[in-house]
Amino acid sequence: MTTPSPPTILLNLASAAGLIGAGLYYTGWVYRWAYFAYYQLGITSLDFPVESFLLLPLQVFFGTPQSIANTLIIALLIPILFQLSTLCLAFLHWQYQQWLTRLKNWQLKRQNQRNRIKRPYLITVTPHPRFQRQLTLPLASELILLSWILLLIFHLARDQGLRDARRDAVNPTSTLPVVTLISAKELLILGKEAGDLDPNQPLFEALTPEDQQSLIGDPNLARIIQQRNLTDTEQDRVWRLLLERGGWLYLFRALPQDAPKTEHPVLLGVAKSNVGRQLLILSPEPVKSTE
Repeated sequence: MTTPSPPTILLNLASAAGLIGAGLYYTGWVYRWAYFAYYQLGITSLDFPVESFLLLPLQVFFGTPQSIANTLIIALLIPILFQLSTLCLAFLHWQYQQWLTRLKNWQLKRQNQRNRIKRPYLITVTPHPRFQRQLTLPLASELILLSWILLLIFHLARDQGLRDARRDAVNPTSTLPVVTLISAKELLILGKEAGDLDPNQPLFEALTPEDQQSLIGDPNLARIIQQRNLTDTEQDRVWRLLLERGGWLYLFRALPQDAPKTEHPVLLGVAKSNVGRQLLILSPEPVKSTE
């Protein structure tokens, strides 16, 4: 038995490293896509460095005991599903060969009948050489295996991303930092005045004609945010910083622990260049009037 030469070994190592890197990037991208989709943010609009996606799979595969258990389950499922897929394709291939055999026998029978009257014009159908190859070819096996790996990793990374996003959206379990944003009054139109922090004083109405502010969308969202713009741990109301990226601050009010799983937090995007002058509010659905 010949031993592979050093160049061949290095080439195999380089190929394996490339495949591992592509798999890590794919896992990290799916995880971040699912995580920020929970907050209604598109991953393509965020300028994350490429190398940051290579570290996220460690959290996906080994971040929590549940992640480790899911990773072990996936590792056990891949060879089982691969074998089942190979058997199914082999059975379909066998059925195809049986059909070709019956078709060929029928043609031979018809040809013999036509030869009796000197009209042998039937075309003999033979299977294409491509279909005569065995299903155990390396390329076919690798394609089947790669398909199952990508599919299972997609579901694993997506589910982990959604679980982590839900964890960070609920106040008691959130790992995101609590945020306090202070700015000039004319630049932060939904903030509360520094001299109006007495809880006994009523909040002024937001976005009234006297404010001379422009609004596109749901005015009730602005009213609710202005009425709940301060962190209050007694009322389980905490503002947190989700992300600081691309000149924007993304803020949200954490959900209470008993919030329904279908509820998503309202997200505020504040431009850092003119903090508060441009304010973006994202919510899964319109809110009812607070009046």
